Amino acid sequence: MARTFILWLHGLGDSGPANEPIQTQLKSPELSNASWLFPSAPFNPVTCNNGAVMRSWFDVPELPFKVGSPIDEGSVLEAAKNVHAIIDQEIAEGTNPENVFICGLSQGGALTLANVLLYPKTLGGGAVLSGWVPFSSSVISQFPEEAKKTPILWSHGTDDRMVLFEAGQAALPFLKEAGVTCEFKSYPGLGHSISNKELKYIESWIKRRMKHKKKIDNSKLIIWFGLQCPSGISVIALLFGYFVAEYIRVCDCIDLNYTSSPTETKTFLRDRSPKKNGEGMRTSSRLKKPIVLLTIALLSSVFFFVIFFQNKSDLSSTSGFTSSSRNPDSMARTFILWLHGLGDSGPANEPIKTLFRSPEFRNTKWLFPSAPPNPVSCNYGAVMPSWFDIPELPLTAGSPKDESSLLKAVTNVHAIIDKEIAGGINPENVYICGFSQGGALTLASVLLYPKALGGGSVFSGWIPFNSSITNQFSEDAKKTPILWSHGIDDKTVLFEAGQAALPFLQQAGVTCEFKAYPDLGHSISNKELQYLELWIKQRMQSSSSSS
Repeated sequence: MARTFILWLHGLGDSGPANEPIQTQLKSPELSNASWLFPSAPFNPVTCNNGAVMRSWFDVPELPFKVGSPIDEGSVLEAAKNVHAIIDQEIAEGTNPENVFICGLSQGGALTLANVLLYPKTLGGGAVLSGWVPFSSSVISQFPEEAKKTPILWSHGTDDRMVLFEAGQAALPFLKEAGVTCEFKSYPGLGHSISNKELKYIESWIKRRMKHKKKIDNSKLIIWFGLQCPSGISVIALLFGYFVAEYIRVCDCIDLNYTSSPTETKTFLRDRSPKKNGEGMRTSSRLKKPIVLLTIALLSSVFFFVIFFQNKSDLSSTSGFTSSSRNPDSMARTFILWLHGLGDSGPANEPIKTLFRSPEFRNTKWLFPSAPPNPVSCNYGAVMPSWFDIPELPLTAGSPKDESSLLKAVTNVHAIIDKEIAGGINPENVYICGFSQGGALTLASVLLYPKALGGGSVFSGWIPFNSSITNQFSEDAKKTPILWSHGIDDKTVLFEAGQAALPFLQQAGVTCEFKAYPDLGHSISNKELQYLELWIKQRMQSSSSSS
């Protein structure tokens, strides 16, 4: 299949790497060869946050964004040029423009629209999630005719309080005036975030627009079957591989027939005119072949699997291999609470759980709550999702702390944990994880809880209280292990602020494993998440053994 390129543009204050788990949600085979890119916006002062410097593609004069909100077209057009350079490079490397898809959330959605409509070629599509039209109708004259042919998918939650639903709906008359096709999908009850339902629809939408399918190489499939099987059944495997490959190949031809002329194919099953009937006979004869092949393939597969698994059983008994005695389904249920960073939301982080694929997580319950909107001092009082107040950013080892708002947030997290334990979860199977501000809250929630939990994992966080509070840590809480992950190149929560946790926790008598990640900024990497999965698994198994 020709390579597909998907460019994902994050929202205000977010980062590219933090959105990478989204690609694991799109699991269709058609997207297995897709090339993904999650760039990060540069740091810029943002007017709606009183000039606070944060990752931003362009300036946003006010939030919440509504119909009639002011727009900074100059910075939008400048950002579009930078994204166009990425697309140009991808096309220069051989990607068909019609296999280039741009997707974006919130500010990234607005930039997605601008990039698609201002690009000189027709692209595969642009998916806008909770975005807005970032320029006035006077810019329509700059849209190339080829750009107007790029389809737009617009997804918006009806309960969005950051980019109002009406602001999203305003795109429809704008795009209609510009002569651009737009499919608008509203999601009742959804706020300013991404839902799994939206991602699934985007997946099917992209699949429908991907170009240039290729036929399956029978020889490669036959060789694969031969390599996978013991020598005693190689012949059966080869035959099975051939029949399956041939069946798929023939069905592919039938699919092409239906695709190229669906109306005519349906018609000549009923129409008895000589010409149509002749075409129907040819199609009928082609339909018999895959039925015969499928029958043979199914019979071969039954024989193949009976012998294969019998042979596999013999191999394991003679070579001394034994399967694990622990059944993941019998393992006690585990609860993982994930706390997001400043300005983020719970649903936007849900794709993280798809990266935990070990059988041990089969019975795990995940929860991704969202912080309430609060004024944030470091952003000059701007209201945004925030667990507690942050006096300043970047955060250093000596930055001031607001313990009172922190303790209120801890009380709310403890209520969630109490509910799970009351529902039958063993405290040792409760894990709290958090990024940035959520990491700081994770640490506070673990150390101030009256019982020992399974563990607390802090990503790019900091110590959110003074050392005087250590006398409030219960002896059981001190037994909860801490995993601390921090990027050395973090410019938002400095690496030194993370390192300051080690002497603090040592003084409090708390065990902490600290892992530094070279070249990583203020974001989460797949490497960190893979280690977290292993770290939790080890504790789940210990808990299961002790019980």
